[in-house]
Amino acid sequence: MLRPNRSATRPHVAGGGVGLVEDPVPSGRRRLPPTQLEEIVLRILGMAPHFQLELTRRGRMDHLTVRVEARPDCPAERRTPAAAEIVQAVKDNVGVTVGCLVVDPETLERSQGKLQRLLDKRS
Repeated sequence: MLRPNRSATRPHVAGGGVGLVEDPVPSGRRRLPPTQLEEIVLRILGMAPHFQLELTRRGRMDHLTVRVEARPDCPAERRTPAAAEIVQAVKDNVGVTVGCLVVDPETLERSQGKLQRLLDKRS
């Protein structure tokens, strides 16, 4: 059972622990919640709900790339337009500019316990 917490931005779970809803991904001056990105990906025809975020540095700027799996029935010619739709939807809904790469089905790493969606390659 969740109860309101007046001093924090995350809800407390009854019993004293903090219920972590999601960890927003830093992108420039904004933060991108993975669940919001998942909603966008699921709206795009031919895309699977499996995605990974890759954070890199280009010069002095951080760059976020969304790597999303295509569904097995998605034709190859649909992938480039789908990537463009994801980029535009993220820009319109979240206000963050990202890159997008649509990969083959079953190529992204699956969860072995805690799901790690962010690959931070800025070092």
